[in-house]
Amino acid sequence: MAVAYRAGAQFFNNGGALTATVDKPAGTASGDVLVMWAYQHDGTNPNITWPAGFTEISELAATGTNFTIGAAWKLAGGSEPSTYTISNGNGDSGTDQYVGIAAFTGAHTTAPFPGGSFSIGSAGSPDVLTLPAGPVTGTNGGMLFGAWAVKCDSATTPASATVPGSMTSRGQGQTSVGAGGFSFGTWGTEALSATGSTGTRTATATRNPHGFYGYVLMAIEPAAAAPNAPIANAGPDQNVLANATVNLDGSATANGGAGAPYTWAWTQTSGAAVTLNDATAENPSFTAPAATSTLVFSLVATDTAAVASAADTVTINVSGASDTAKPISDITVTGWTTSNGEDVWEVTSDGSDTTYAISPDTPTSSPVRVGLNELNDAISTDTVTVSIRARKVDAGTATATLQLIEGASTVIATSSAQALTGTTWNQVNLVLSGAEIDSVTNWANLRAEVTVTAAA
Repeated sequence: MAVAYRAGAQFFNNGGALTATVDKPAGTASGDVLVMWAYQHDGTNPNITWPAGFTEISELAATGTNFTIGAAWKLAGGSEPSTYTISNGNGDSGTDQYVGIAAFTGAHTTAPFPGGSFSIGSAGSPDVLTLPAGPVTGTNGGMLFGAWAVKCDSATTPASATVPGSMTSRGQGQTSVGAGGFSFGTWGTEALSATGSTGTRTATATRNPHGFYGYVLMAIEPAAAAPNAPIANAGPDQNVLANATVNLDGSATANGGAGAPYTWAWTQTSGAAVTLNDATAENPSFTAPAATSTLVFSLVATDTAAVASAADTVTINVSGASDTAKPISDITVTGWTTSNGEDVWEVTSDGSDTTYAISPDTPTSSPVRVGLNELNDAISTDTVTVSIRARKVDAGTATATLQLIEGASTVIATSSAQALTGTTWNQVNLVLSGAEIDSVTNWANLRAEVTVTAAA
């Protein structure tokens, strides 16, 4: 993240007070780096007392000139005051003060200033004074901050100061003109696009005669780059049967940081609670619940630099009681024969066990059914029995219901629910009444369909 200028504020004071108060930069937020600079003139070797919480970066004073300039910084907290006040401990009532403050985002929060250039000197009397500052060492993505101040001994014509051409002006002005002269200055910022020496930055000041001058030039370091983290991979989603052993797999975790060996942390975030054999292993396992359910697990991997990944999740879909059914191989119906009695289909579900698993004997997703074709006209006096066999794959109990259906959905007859015991094949019978036989309109479009329902 590059350093960016958020906002700033400044204050001028020409005598009459030993303190100077400047407003907090607009929009200052927690984590911003606040940079304050101050110039003072007059008094007996003035020195700057910074507001509470600020750490001085540097301060220069010239003995005998009664001139000092310096800078300080602090990391903005969650509740900053609306104003900040500095004072001149050795000043007098004639002290000139020029104070500026700026808030920066994206700056390094513990060591934001790798270097700076501070200077004071005697200005002399040219009409245009050049004030070269620097060089300093900066970092690509950082910010250059500079401030220049001049004391003018004349009590007449106002003066002006201009930041270097590569910098953006953030403030300028002057104190009021008094009998002893006045002070003026300017300050600005510049985004850095390269790492290394910045070279000099030269401001100009227009006014003759000049007294003393001072400047501050500092590079603000960008925030430290966040360490790369590993990329956790909890493996693909899985569909499993009830009571199956399930293996989780974090082996596809990618090296985004310091690398393996990783520390693993598996956590179940939803679904029926299960127990992992080792939640800190790369490939832990558990036993799936007996009932249909959906389980979700989260994986966080931490590398050798103690940098943790973002969490990745895997979903385990558990199918409960698995019921299958198929037509018997020797279906006999008085006057009828089977058209496809040897075919096998998956059983439909009543919803209590959600989706039944497809067994090797039930490879499709259609209901269990057997097609029937009439060879001889059935009449109401015939006894017609349709037989299907079905079983449960697990050892639980279930019932089977057989229906004779014409066309897409016309139910001709429905049997009573018949118990299926154990895991052996059970014959399920449907005896048609005379009225049910007479209700058939298309004997070539009939099928028998069975539904196996797991006991609650």
